[in-house]
Amino acid sequence: MEWLDWNQAQALLLEAVQPRREAKTEDKASGLQIVVFGEKWDPVSIEHCRVACSDQVSRSLPLGTSVLCVDATSVKTDDKELQIVALPCSIFYWHGKRVLIRRNGWSDDYKFVGPLLTKELLEIALYVMDAGGRGENTEKMDQLVVSLPY
Repeated sequence: MEWLDWNQAQALLLEAVQPRREAKTEDKASGLQIVVFGEKWDPVSIEHCRVACSDQVSRSLPLGTSVLCVDATSVKTDDKELQIVALPCSIFYWHGKRVLIRRNGWSDDYKFVGPLLTKELLEIALYVMDAGGRGENTEKMDQLVVSLPY
């Protein structure tokens, strides 16, 4: 498990989608990236990142899926795009674009806040891949929306 700063993670996210853009393919198996934000000193963040980077998770996700752990202190506090206010949190990307997560009783958000168990992380990843494979989107062009049952 390696902690990256946000600039490093952004470069890796871009690098992961670049070959598909050049090939003009929407390869479902390699479209998922997961970014976990946490603090290197926080036991909850460390455990969440350890779970996300575990062998069980990597074996269960398709080849080409990226899981990145980002030190949240490297994100500018005035970053209006990420708006990270609680840690740890996870942001799912599909083909380089943030996935909007929709849950009953919650406001739509690009983040899933709080630590995730392996089962929960894999469930959300499967929802993202399933919705992405069907080409679901919302009013916003090219915006993947995933509705979670919980």
